[in-house]
Amino acid sequence: MVSKMDTRSYSYPDAPPPYSSLGATTSAPTFSGASQPRTLPIQTPEQPTLQSSEKPIAIPATSSKLGSPFLRAFPPILEDQYHLPREVFLRFLDDLNRATVASPPVQILGLAGSIVSMIPLHTAQIVGNSVNAAATLSTYAISKSRSEICLSTANKELFMPRGLKAEFAKLDVVARYARMPILNEEGKIQKNSMILGPLEDVSARSPVTVQQRRLQALEPWIAPLDLTPLPELHVPDNFVSKMHASTSERQRKKEEKKMTKDRAKAHEDWTEDSRKAREDYDKEMRKIEEDFAKVHRKHADEPRKLERELKKLDREREKCEREYEKEMRKVDKDRRKDDKEEESVRKVIWLLIRPIGNEAMP
Repeated sequence: MVSKMDTRSYSYPDAPPPYSSLGATTSAPTFSGASQPRTLPIQTPEQPTLQSSEKPIAIPATSSKLGSPFLRAFPPILEDQYHLPREVFLRFLDDLNRATVASPPVQILGLAGSIVSMIPLHTAQIVGNSVNAAATLSTYAISKSRSEICLSTANKELFMPRGLKAEFAKLDVVARYARMPILNEEGKIQKNSMILGPLEDVSARSPVTVQQRRLQALEPWIAPLDLTPLPELHVPDNFVSKMHASTSERQRKKEEKKMTKDRAKAHEDWTEDSRKAREDYDKEMRKIEEDFAKVHRKHADEPRKLERELKKLDREREKCEREYEKEMRKVDKDRRKDDKEEESVRKVIWLLIRPIGNEAMP
C-alpha cells in the first residue's frame, strides 16, 4: 500500500474569492474531412475561429513520451484577464512538472487512462476505462498520483475561483475547444493533414526550436504563451526535490536535441530526393525537346506526318510530367513520415486551461 501523500506543498495562498458566474456555454464544431487542405491553413476571417479572449490555453508536454514535463511557459491572458500572477502560475507548473517526472510507471499508466477518458467519444472512454482498470489492479489508483493531486489542488485554489478549469488533454480535444480545422467528422485528427509548417521552412540550421515550431503552428488557435527560463525561486531545499526540479529541463533538452537531429536528417533526405526527382525530370524533358527539334527538321515538308509525330511527343511530355508529379507526391509522403516532430505533436499531452462552461461538442 502506498501511504497517503501530503498535499500541503501544493497549496496556493494567492487564491481569489469563489467565482460565482460560470457564463454561457459555447461549443466547438467539427470539420468535414473533404473540406480540409493538406496542411493546417493560416487563419482567415472566413474560418470559424475564436476571439483572442476566448482562445483556450494549451501548453504542450516537451515530448510524446508518457511522464514528460510540460513546457515552462506562461499565458499572459491569465494575468491580464484573470488576474493570476505569473509567479503563482509558474510555481504551480514547476510543481506539476516535478510530480509528472517523478511518477512511477504504474502511476503514469493510470494517468494515461485518465487522459484518454477525457475525450468525449464512447470508444475512447472504453479504452480509457480499460487502462485505468489495469492501473487499479496494480494497487495504485490514479486519484492518488502526485500529478492528479497537484492539478486538483490548483483547480480548487487557483483556476476554479477564476472561472477556469485545468485538465490533461490530447490534441484532438484541444482542437475541438480551439476550433482548429484538422478534425474529421468523427472528431479525430485527419491522417493526411500536416499540423506543423513544412520542413523546407524550418531547415536544419534554423534557429527555430522544436517547441517554437510547435507553438507557431497552433498560434492562430490557442492563447499566446511566453516561454520562461528555469526558476531560481520556490525550489525546495531537500536533495530529492532539487533533483526533480532540474530533471524536467534535462529531459526537455534531451528531447530537443533528438528532435533537432531527426529534423536535420529528414530535411537532408527530402532535399536529396527532391533534387534527384527534378534531375531525372529535367533529363527526360531535355531529351523530348531535342526530339521535337529533330522532328521539325525531318518532317518540315510533311505537315501531316509532322503533326502525328508532334502529337506523339506531346503524349510523352505529358507522361513525363505525370511521372514527375507522382514521384514528388511520394517524396512529400516520405517527408511527412520522416518528420518526427509532425508525428510527435499528434501524440503529446497538453495542459488545457479553459473557461468553465466552455464545453467541446461531443
